Amino acid sequence: MENKYQFIINPVAKSGKSVENWELLKDELISESIDFDFYISKDQHDLERWIKRFLKRQEEQSIQLVIMGGDGTLNLTINAILERNSEYHQPIAYIPDGSGNDFARAHGISVDPMASLQRILKKTKQNIEKPLTIDLGIYENIKDHKRKYFVNNLGVGFDAMVVSMTNHSLAKVWLNKMGWGSLAYPLLILKVLTEQDSFAVTVKGEG
Repeated sequence: MENKYQFIINPVAKSGKSVENWELLKDELISESIDFDFYISKDQHDLERWIKRFLKRQEEQSIQLVIMGGDGTLNLTINAILERNSEYHQPIAYIPDGSGNDFARAHGISVDPMASLQRILKKTKQNIEKPLTIDLGIYENIKDHKRKYFVNNLGVGFDAMVVSMTNHSLAKVWLNKMGWGSLAYPLLILKVLTEQDSFAVTVKGEG
């Protein structure tokens, strides 16, 4: 049976360059006569609504989900899936195309979108390798008891502030356009050092 692929693309990843890269991948998929659909998300809530519809489709047919974007896109998609189906066990493919791509570097995934696409097609066509299994982190907000998932790391305080400010900074947009997106984080460290307030933390480990 021929594989069918469903691509999710974050249009703001790499300050919009992800859409340009997707056009190249789409041409490649067409040239190889691959059966695929694609969806370009509008925002976080739009993505969550789309995931709900996708999960219903996947119950009826086998579809390989492929996420294209940065670490944030991967995180949002995984959370949207598991919040609706905590028993979800289908493999998820990932084409890293963000600024930092920490997840890709940690797991030896090429940050060249075309190379990542070819890797995915090869592994799913031949079906000779089992999907890579990784640990998934879970945390719970004790105020509202909502659970969230993460695949990279969980930041609290200083590093979380750096990421938050970077993601809302015009400097990141400019640096992405120049191809220096990863420099956005260290550039804002000094700013965060002057603005981050201290706070009390209680840590419990091993009981």
